[in-house]
Amino acid sequence: MFTHYFRLAARNLLRFRGAFIINVFGLSIGLASAILVFLWIRDEYRMDTFNDHDETLFQVMLRSAENGGIHVTTEMPPVLADALAKELPDIETAVTEAILPVKTAIAYHDKSLKADGAYVDPGYFELFSLGIDETKDSSLLQHENNIVLSTELAKALFGSSVDVVGQTVTLDGKAEMMVAGLFDFPANSSRRFDFALPFRKMFAQQSNFKNTWNNNWPSVYVRLRKDVDVQILNQKITDFYSHHSGRTHQQIFLERFSERYLHGNYSNGVRAGGRIQYVQLFSVIALAILVIACVNFANLATARATERLKEVGVKKSFGVSRASLTVQYLLESLVVSGAALLVALIAVRMLLPSFNLLTHKQLSLTFESWFVYGCIVVTVITALLSGLYPAFYLSAFNPTVIFRGNLRTSNRSLVVRKGLVVLQFSLSIIFVISVMVVYNQMSLIQNGNMGYAREGVVYFEMDDQIKTHQQAFLDGLRKVDGVKEASAIWWGFLGQRNSTSDIVWTGKEASVETLMQYRRVDDRLLEVLNIELADGKSFSNEEVATHGGIIFNSAAIEAMGLDNPVGKTVRLWGAEREIIGVAKNFHFETLYSEIAPLFFIYNPERTNTVMLRIDTSRPQQTVRSLERYYASIMGNTPLDLRFLNDDFQAQYAAEKRVEVLAKYFTLIAVLLSCLGVLGLASYTAERRTKEMGIRKTLGSSELDIVFLMTRDFAIPLLAAVAIAVPVAYFIISDWLDAFKLRVDLTWWYFVAGSAVAVCFCWITAGTQAIKIARMNPARGLRSE
Repeated sequence: MFTHYFRLAARNLLRFRGAFIINVFGLSIGLASAILVFLWIRDEYRMDTFNDHDETLFQVMLRSAENGGIHVTTEMPPVLADALAKELPDIETAVTEAILPVKTAIAYHDKSLKADGAYVDPGYFELFSLGIDETKDSSLLQHENNIVLSTELAKALFGSSVDVVGQTVTLDGKAEMMVAGLFDFPANSSRRFDFALPFRKMFAQQSNFKNTWNNNWPSVYVRLRKDVDVQILNQKITDFYSHHSGRTHQQIFLERFSERYLHGNYSNGVRAGGRIQYVQLFSVIALAILVIACVNFANLATARATERLKEVGVKKSFGVSRASLTVQYLLESLVVSGAALLVALIAVRMLLPSFNLLTHKQLSLTFESWFVYGCIVVTVITALLSGLYPAFYLSAFNPTVIFRGNLRTSNRSLVVRKGLVVLQFSLSIIFVISVMVVYNQMSLIQNGNMGYAREGVVYFEMDDQIKTHQQAFLDGLRKVDGVKEASAIWWGFLGQRNSTSDIVWTGKEASVETLMQYRRVDDRLLEVLNIELADGKSFSNEEVATHGGIIFNSAAIEAMGLDNPVGKTVRLWGAEREIIGVAKNFHFETLYSEIAPLFFIYNPERTNTVMLRIDTSRPQQTVRSLERYYASIMGNTPLDLRFLNDDFQAQYAAEKRVEVLAKYFTLIAVLLSCLGVLGLASYTAERRTKEMGIRKTLGSSELDIVFLMTRDFAIPLLAAVAIAVPVAYFIISDWLDAFKLRVDLTWWYFVAGSAVAVCFCWITAGTQAIKIARMNPARGLRSE
């Protein structure tokens, strides 16, 4: 019986091969889009799940009530890990990780490279599964002069990863370190560094960090004992941090490490989304595209139902049940879906390299059991969604009415077809409007005024050889052709770098904690970045030589509640400093955050990063000149020059990928909608050929014919606009609310977005109408 049904399905599909090709093409696009998104989503969910103890591995988070809100950070005191492991029996292991903020020079013989490093506790490699033999995990970093390299860095440094353990490398031009082991971050790790050093080495270099609860920098990770309820443990450790640090406004809590990648955002101390929002967004987009493709199938099948009436009448007269007819038509739908799946898989295999470049992923199409079962389920569901209504619609005809010839067009069928057109164009209009807003928001981010000039600003880390004669080196840089200004800063400029609440001013309430970001700088740093002052003056050698000056941003002055602040003094870390200037607010963090209080202090001895403003009209020549100057001092050590604008753009890499992907998916949605309109318009043109021939014979113009052929789409399109506009407004408003600097959601987005989708529809339908209008009327008047 199944073979019989399959043969009938194949015969009927070949009979209506035009509709068959349109349906297969449309469904294959929908399925290919869904498969690509599914592969991307699966990879997102697999990020950071590589650890053997994933279920019991947690990161310690710090929640602080400051500046009128609740702030969440991962920066912890360096003594926290030991305290947790010693005092809380529910915690099996606790380790500290401090990522080095700047690249470090690492050399072997005459070969030197710049690499990213981290200070970690000896038990770090027991907690994280990075491909190291478990018997060696705890001993790798027991000695202060041990170093663990990534396999990639070992190959770059030694030319091979074989026989590397035991070799000696030079760190930062002075420290001799022995390679104790090699590690590898798996592809699904969101964290990367090239080498690891013993955490006690950081204590040796920065003694003020040792045994103190007053400085925060490292991250802390813990492994819980089995069967420990993390919710109960979080209640137990509520007062743990404040008990040790004396800060009653702060408390720690635990978050599962593998969940931090997708759920990394917090709002007023509560988890509030993150990358999971983009996973959800593209899940909806893929589903919407698949629905549009299914709508095309159902619409075209229903529209062509009358061509199969005799077939239905004859079969029912011979006793074929409605259930058998329904099965036959559903099988036809399944054949179309199966053919579309094959085409989709071929398309995915061809498009995957480009998709990987677009998403910065390493996705692959492997036919594992889960993937095969998933494709089968999606294909069956697609077949049901696209073929269920046409199957029931066709099998419901009465054979008596069919043979009498008094069958009239079903109003219900017409309503359903128009409703499906409304649905698919509503989705298309929502896509178009959303993409237009996202594009303009990203343009605002890339080109808007952040309060400082990032174009033409480059930076690199200083080696110890440079720091010994820093001022002379900076003076030499200023003479390099193409360099406009030079200065230095500690760690860098963008993002959360350093913060303190140990600052007192006249009128400050003792119970109020105000957390401020700060930057240690050399003179002329504000000039390098073109940061404008609202009051006072910038740093200069003469100013800071007589007193320790400090410059606040306007947000800090507002938080302190100071009037006419220039000339007043504050107590920072126990020392008096005079306010010499007030900088206008600038966005040093992402636009998801309010501009936080920040101050600059003149402290050239504690700077380690050179920042330059170069001539943007000839950047390549200037970079070459900088390399020559650097080589004249540092010899073979490479100059690792980076652009501040690249760091700025990297903050919005996820949003930029969303913008690009949304453009492609919107184009697909609109084209699929037009494909459905093309199928319906072609069918309408076939059915009304004789009518239009008569009308032309009686004097109707081509314009009249075009109007008659396209007016049936007017009401569905207007309905689609009416539905799509408020839905798009709700969706895009919610997305824009996350940005502190955002575009205005003006009316023209909705008018232009709707007009684009409507024009595509009219053009598609109009091509068929023009074809009929220009046809020789004699062709339409021929006898059937």
